[in-house]
Amino acid sequence: MFKIKKTLQHENRTFFMWVDSFIPYLYAIGITLIIGWMMISSVLLGFKTYNEDPFSFFLLSENTQLYENTNEEPLKIDSETQIQVNVTSSSKNSPWYSFLNSIIESDLYGIIFRGIFLLMIWIFVFLVIPIGFRRLKRIKLFRMEIEVENVEKAAIQTIEITGGKAKLMAYLSSKDAEATTLEFLNDETSTPSIDFHEVLEHFLMEIKEGYQKQFDAHFVYEIVLEDFPDKFNLLIQESKETEKVMIRNKINNENLFRKNYLLMYYSFHEQEMVTILSSYTYEFDVLDKHLIELLHHNISKNIENIEYMVALTDPPSES
Repeated sequence: MFKIKKTLQHENRTFFMWVDSFIPYLYAIGITLIIGWMMISSVLLGFKTYNEDPFSFFLLSENTQLYENTNEEPLKIDSETQIQVNVTSSSKNSPWYSFLNSIIESDLYGIIFRGIFLLMIWIFVFLVIPIGFRRLKRIKLFRMEIEVENVEKAAIQTIEITGGKAKLMAYLSSKDAEATTLEFLNDETSTPSIDFHEVLEHFLMEIKEGYQKQFDAHFVYEIVLEDFPDKFNLLIQESKETEKVMIRNKINNENLFRKNYLLMYYSFHEQEMVTILSSYTYEFDVLDKHLIELLHHNISKNIENIEYMVALTDPPSES
């Protein structure tokens, strides 16, 4: 009789996974703090300005000067010194000079430009860190376009993963899988039989190892025979009614505090069980759903065929 080795399952979350998970949150927090600083500083400045000079708060001034015609004091051209003074005074009182001087000396403009400068630095830092924009394929800023991910390479990887899962399905439906199931035949009892739970656990271990080697996908599995977890009541009930696999993936796959789940309720020879696959990093898809369904049905079919053939070739002896 074939025995499977019990192994402790644990999905490791590496340091770089945690960094990859927290980078987007750090990026958003930094932008929020900078914009928040700009808003709070502007409000405090406006409150101070209103208390000191209410007119300037509304972009007015109590010392507004009305420029009149300068014909009352004609320009003297017989003095070189007088001409130089008048020219200098005229340049300082020009609208362009007043506009630039108001921007340089204004605290409000200082807050705005300083905030914009900090935002540009913060955004640039995360543009040069690819891990911060791992899920983006293309970034376009003005006329500059940055390619973050090779779309063609991603498409090839998708095809390879699909082909690999199709091979696993073909293996589960082959004679090799049936021969493996036969190794679990317990002929030490009066009625030879095969434990569905042991066969299922063996194939789940094979699938898990195949996912790790071929797809770099990690998950852990659990087969519950009694006291089903309460948090999966809805999924278990839906799987029981539809006889299908249920998938519950988290919204943000970068969140390492939650898991993705694949669950199937199955009953064999009046033995109820729930198969649960979970992963922090791998998102289950439709192919995984069909693979697990095929696994349960093929194991059930192979066990019934083997037990039937054993019953035919080795009928019970008459007393």
